[in-house]
Amino acid sequence: MKKFDLKSALAGVVLASLSSGVIAMTDGGNGWVYDTQEAMKADLSGNLIVSVYVASDESTNIGFMYEDSSCKDFEDDSVSFQPLRVNGQFINIDAQCQDDGVMMVYPTSDAAFNFIKNEFSNKNSVKIDKFGDTDYTFDTRGFKQAMAHVMTPINAL
Repeated sequence: MKKFDLKSALAGVVLASLSSGVIAMTDGGNGWVYDTQEAMKADLSGNLIVSVYVASDESTNIGFMYEDSSCKDFEDDSVSFQPLRVNGQFINIDAQCQDDGVMMVYPTSDAAFNFIKNEFSNKNSVKIDKFGDTDYTFDTRGFKQAMAHVMTPINAL
C-alpha cells in the first residue's frame, strides 16, 4: 500500500486557504499541524490522518482522511458509509470528498463524536479498523492541545 503523504493531503487545504489569504500552517508539536480552524496528525504508518476541525455549523468535529481515487473535488453532500471501528467500538460515519484524491469520514452523532474524543483524550493510542481489512494506530499525544486550539476560535466572543 502506498504511504499516504500528510504533506500532499494538506496541500489542497493549504492551496485553497492561501487563495483566500486566511491560513498559515503551523507546527503544533507531537506530530500535529495547525491552521486557524483545523488540526491534523497522521497515524503511525502515515496512511490515515485524524483531523479536528470546525464544521460548517460551527461545531467541532473529528474526521479521518485517506487517499481515495474516486474523489475528484470537494463535494457539499456527504453519504452514509460503512461503520468504522475505533478501539473496538463500531461508529456510524458519513463520507465526503475533501479534495482530488482525499476522502474524509466523520461520526454521524454526538455520542460517536464524544466516544472518539474520549478515546483520543484518555488513551495513549487509538486503533482504527477501516473497512475490516487494515488497522491504523494513532499516538494520541497532543490531542487535547489540538482540540483546545480548534475550539478557541469557536468560544471567542
